[in-house]
Amino acid sequence: MLHPVATGEAELGKESRPTHPEPDFSHHIPTLAQASHDITLGVYWRLSRQYKKEDLEVDPCTLAYAVVYGLTQNEGGLRELEDFPFQHSELIEARVREALRDPEIYRAVSLECAGKLMAVAWVNQDPLSEEGQEISERASDLGIIIENIVAEWGTKAIVNLAEFARKFRKESL
Repeated sequence: MLHPVATGEAELGKESRPTHPEPDFSHHIPTLAQASHDITLGVYWRLSRQYKKEDLEVDPCTLAYAVVYGLTQNEGGLRELEDFPFQHSELIEARVREALRDPEIYRAVSLECAGKLMAVAWVNQDPLSEEGQEISERASDLGIIIENIVAEWGTKAIVNLAEFARKFRKESL
């Protein structure tokens, strides 16, 4: 049976309920969070290893941490670094752009954004929520095209994202 709104049979002013239950994706939230964590760790390990090889005037691990937060759009994490992000904002932004030129890091960050958007859409029950818009806008500002993992992987999107993230983290050690 079709939903009354879809058939035009709903009466004006009366609430109608769908005839099918809303799917519950809540059990996927921990998987999406773990995928985000794995990608973040993988990017951090790659960058910190790279920066340790360079002659920098700043601590390479702190810089890698700041760049990761710039890439993963979690500016709240930068507070843990006290004044470092403010003192070295131009360096951090330059390193964020440099990191995105690495195709593996770019893809990992794009997939992380896709996973975050899925989680945010479910949690907020709104794919166009303010939080989702912020993720999309930050990605756009960085020149990241967020991959459509559902179109790419279909019903295996979350499983494949989690597997990609685990593999990326392991390969980044």
